[in-house]
Amino acid sequence: MDVKLNPKLLDVVAIRGDSAPTSTAKTGTVVESFGHDSWLVEVADERGIPRELITVRAADVQVLWPATSAASEEGADGHSRHLFE
Repeated sequence: MDVKLNPKLLDVVAIRGDSAPTSTAKTGTVVESFGHDSWLVEVADERGIPRELITVRAADVQVLWPATSAASEEGADGHSRHLFE
């Protein structure tokens, strides 16, 4: 069974189809959700400077890197919290 998970805020996604931006970048970061079938994606250049904000449909994105994996790895030992406090 092939299950497609919806992207969440701050997930890095690949953009396919007609939703792909005019620039050469084919990846972006989800910055807003419009229900369960479309998202606002920020496309940045190689230096991290935002270049475009585009709305994409569910069929045109694939999650490359979920935002939750970085947060769970960083806070696994509580060291980050200790440094913050």
